[in-house]
Amino acid sequence: MLQRILTGAALLPLLWVIGWAPFPVFLALAAVFAVICHREMGTMLGAAGLPVRLVSGLLANGLLLLPFVLERVEVLPALVLGALLIIGETSARAEQSALAHELTGSLTALLFPGLLLLSLVMLRAQDTEGLPGPGLLLFLHACVLVGDTAAYFTGRALGRTPLAPRISPKKTVEGLVGGLLFGTLVGAWVARTLLPAWADWGWALGLALACTAAGVLGDLMVSALKRSCGVKDTGALLPGHGGLLDRIDGLLLAGPVLWVALALGLVPAG
Repeated sequence: MLQRILTGAALLPLLWVIGWAPFPVFLALAAVFAVICHREMGTMLGAAGLPVRLVSGLLANGLLLLPFVLERVEVLPALVLGALLIIGETSARAEQSALAHELTGSLTALLFPGLLLLSLVMLRAQDTEGLPGPGLLLFLHACVLVGDTAAYFTGRALGRTPLAPRISPKKTVEGLVGGLLFGTLVGAWVARTLLPAWADWGWALGLALACTAAGVLGDLMVSALKRSCGVKDTGALLPGHGGLLDRIDGLLLAGPVLWVALALGLVPAG
């Protein structure tokens, strides 16, 4: 418990990078995260018999960020080129009998978490008066991190009913309710404070609830993936938490949900 709390406290300065650092600094942090998450995903998939090509995978993740370096946010060509790099290297170097497994592992490591991390970069790149990018990411982190923390402590104190025993035996329905409640309330407050386009309580509460719920599903998604690969944690980078993917699993689904909602015009955009 103490180790978990100390590690979480040590990560708090990253909120400055997320919310206030210049965009190039944030982009550099995103690149570091992409490398670490790709490596963790490769190790995890490798344990399940799905080898991941490291060189082409890292290059492909770099290509996903290249449009932001060039200040031309056209991601689809970069994604296609990255996928072609992986397919090319794997086809050239893999044994014929293992080609399908290596392609599956390598492309999965690109799309998850690479493509999902990309949604966080695209949110940070937003530059409107009503929905500034830093505010969007701080809102998202408030929903997911507060929801996750509240679910943990509520579950420890009041948890009786298993939520998904085959996926994550320690999670409870009571913890879920506590997480959704506190994540929604704190997220709505952050939205009303930092995002003028969502100052209305109805939008603030609804969007905070959706992002908090998406964070819970992202957590369960990564838990299911770990279980299928036969590993307890995605890595050992963060004492008390496991790997980086263990710490940001909720964001990996909440980020795309929020980005898609904005891209499709489903929510006020300022």
